[in-house]
Amino acid sequence: MVEDARAIFIGGHPLAGSQRQGIANAHPELFASAYWLLTPDEDVPMDKLTAFKWWIRTLGGYPIVLPADVHDRIIASTTHMPLIFALALTDWLANESRDLPLLRRLPLDIFKR
Repeated sequence: MVEDARAIFIGGHPLAGSQRQGIANAHPELFASAYWLLTPDEDVPMDKLTAFKWWIRTLGGYPIVLPADVHDRIIASTTHMPLIFALALTDWLANESRDLPLLRRLPLDIFKR
């Protein structure tokens, strides 16, 4: 830990993004209307947290302050669990499609439209 650092760490992140990578896919409105989940420690000065929330609002975002464990439950429920379900479904389809080859093809064709 740096004793004399002037920086204040405020944990959190915006709930925004894109599956596209690279500067060519940058978008000026990426954070507009995005919720920002902030998980500051109890030692974060209130004026610093207030200033950071103001900065988020200037980007068009909506800051939400919550405990880290609540953040983790929300992210697990809305991001990680759907991914796990999708992976389980993919595995199930791969196993089932051994007997039903058409099963492998139909779901993929839906996403091409």
